[in-house]
Amino acid sequence: MLKWLGGGKPDHPLGDEKGLKEALAGLTVTDPVACLGELRDWVRSVMETEGFRPEHRVDVLRQLDDAAQPQLRRLARDYAANARMPKHQEQRLWGALSGTSAEFGGAWAACVALAATDSGVAGKLKAELPLVLVRGLRALGAQLKWRYLHYEQADGAVWKAVGQMARFADEKKLLQSAVPPGNATPARELARILMLAASSPDSLLPSDIDLAERVIAHFDGAIAFTIAPQAQVSRHCVDLDAGTPPWRMAEPPAPKPGLRYFSAAQAEAKLDEYLRIAERGGVPSDLGLAEGIDPARVRTVLKHLKGCWSATPQVRQHERYPVKHRITVVHGFSSVLAWAQDAANSEAAPESWVTENISAGGIGAVLSSPKSDWLRVGKLVAVQVEGGSGARTGGVIRRCWRPRADQMNIGVRTHAKETFPVKVAKMGTDHALLMNDGRALGAEALLCVPEGSYSQQVSPVMEFDGRQYLLIPIELVDAGDDFELGRYRVMQQG
Repeated sequence: MLKWLGGGKPDHPLGDEKGLKEALAGLTVTDPVACLGELRDWVRSVMETEGFRPEHRVDVLRQLDDAAQPQLRRLARDYAANARMPKHQEQRLWGALSGTSAEFGGAWAACVALAATDSGVAGKLKAELPLVLVRGLRALGAQLKWRYLHYEQADGAVWKAVGQMARFADEKKLLQSAVPPGNATPARELARILMLAASSPDSLLPSDIDLAERVIAHFDGAIAFTIAPQAQVSRHCVDLDAGTPPWRMAEPPAPKPGLRYFSAAQAEAKLDEYLRIAERGGVPSDLGLAEGIDPARVRTVLKHLKGCWSATPQVRQHERYPVKHRITVVHGFSSVLAWAQDAANSEAAPESWVTENISAGGIGAVLSSPKSDWLRVGKLVAVQVEGGSGARTGGVIRRCWRPRADQMNIGVRTHAKETFPVKVAKMGTDHALLMNDGRALGAEALLCVPEGSYSQQVSPVMEFDGRQYLLIPIELVDAGDDFELGRYRVMQQG
């Protein structure tokens, strides 16, 4: 791939301007997936063909990249707008988006690698290097994002390419070189990559990963990079030579040439301002988010980012203990409700997991060769220890991560020790799930209802154990794609 030091016209259909224009005009623009597939083939072919001058190859890549961008945006919008699309359709769109990002990311990274090892090539590309770096880091960042949306871990080659680009940009003093249109710089693209990776995407819904990326892009100019750790400021670091993602520092690591420190401390005041707006039910206007976006989603993501970026790291409320239990798991509101009502005759399809650890507020499990398409952050689950008391613990998946293709790490936040089916009135549904630590009700209760049933203005009446209770809404605690979990003040009626 790197035997590129040609002099004349390369023996390739895109070797001259006429051929390139004909190829671009012939793209199947009416079908974004097909179009991106054609562009990936052209990129691969151009990168494998000898004879292109370095600056010519970069120009061809730029034009192919330009042609891909509207198709990528269109497909990404379709992907985000259809969260419940059939699996085969989701895989088709995801494959096109992820594969195209990977193809362009690899091509731009190869250009940078050649310039880094050949001063003659670097000289010929001097004027184009900022563009190469911006396009390359952007493509690699997109590749990582699409992996996050599947809760997959990027292989070391992606992070190695990110590190090599960042090191080259730093050595050539190109980190702050702006590329028109706009003010894109290698430093801003790098900030987006590192801050999203440092913001625990494995704890976010896929749609919220996309939202977090948009918020981070708004703050990319406020991310500070340093070679040495800054007291009270530097909170994360990355080893550009190691091929690994960034991490939050408990204490500064031993000095190494590739270590860089970064922080979003300069963005905290503005992030707090946005969070106050969101907590009042508004959406910060200058974030440029889509009209009609749910303020609750914005609030959730802003709170999450604040927790990840703040000076005080988030800590678990409850200590976890390693323990092996086989548990039965049912997911989804309707299945959990049916299982709670009549486990023997329920049509729910329980799964059997083995726990890795437990705490007073959560369960950790590692699944080997998981084949369940439903596994993602935000799914409602009920869990029963096999051979135990029979109590069904209610919870929500709060963390998913694939360290490798045949393994899924799952973290479940448990909201209550038991889940009871109850009847409710005055809220658009007849049945709900009471999540409680036993049958004795306290001053407050957690009630799980179908999506769209919770309202801050509606006080439902719940029937439980032969008694009726008036529930005064306090707050929406959690929500997913088919449920809402509300906290209520309990008033007994009879």
